[in-house]
Amino acid sequence: MRKHSFLFRNIALVALLLMSLMTSCRKEEYVDLTFDSKLEQPSMDPDAAKAYLSQEEYVYWESTDMIRVFPGNGGPSKDCNLDPLADPRRASFSAYAILSSDSYYAIYPQSFASTNFNTLIIPTSHVYRDDFSFGGTSWPMVAWCKDAEGIPYMDFHAVCGMARIQLTATASATINSITFTEVGDQHAGYSTHPISGAFTIQNATKNAPHIVPSNPGAPGSEITIAEINQPVGPSNLLTFYLPLPATTAYNAPTTTTSYAISMTVHSSEGEFTKDFAVKIRRNNITPVR
Repeated sequence: MRKHSFLFRNIALVALLLMSLMTSCRKEEYVDLTFDSKLEQPSMDPDAAKAYLSQEEYVYWESTDMIRVFPGNGGPSKDCNLDPLADPRRASFSAYAILSSDSYYAIYPQSFASTNFNTLIIPTSHVYRDDFSFGGTSWPMVAWCKDAEGIPYMDFHAVCGMARIQLTATASATINSITFTEVGDQHAGYSTHPISGAFTIQNATKNAPHIVPSNPGAPGSEITIAEINQPVGPSNLLTFYLPLPATTAYNAPTTTTSYAISMTVHSSEGEFTKDFAVKIRRNNITPVR
């Protein structure tokens, strides 16, 4: 009897474990989703919260763009490719076998994403575009959708502002790379604001999110735009863009973050350094003169 009783208890225990396992498996449902995504357009008007640059100057999706999507319930993230474009200002991204959730977060570009949806990493090396535009590394964005019923809709919002810088020269030269160093602690009236490294995303569910340094005391004061290899001279104006974190609150869209930047230009004719100050606001492109 004791042996039978022992066997019965073990069978009952195994049955309970199987039931528990089956129940837990039912809770994790994986689905295929397509996210309909729209881009917030930047502004060059210092008094406007949102406005188009001009009729021709929009921000577009490109065929190589990728986002990282995070289920709101903490499931594993998925990197999603852009589906074939119908409208370059609206796009869809497909996520296959992603954990079902009642909300999703996304970070663009995918290369800036960490292992959780609260962290965005701005690298120290950026890409130059020679078509009077800027690459994906210059315009990081975040998005959120609450309901995955039907086709989930994600409205991507910028978390940086951008300095637009134009270079000219009295003699012809080839610009190889440019390094920007944040030097706020060296100038009266300025404080140090990291421009690269890890940042914490604030108010991701709002229309105007922003980012703050994850570790304010950590190094992160430099960005290099490499492999430019473009001519500059009296008749050749070189335009490029520097993303700078917008660390202001979502409910203060006209508040700016002041940066003091030292720019070192590496060219075929040697190096030169120029300092400039710029006030950055989220989703705003600010010319540097």
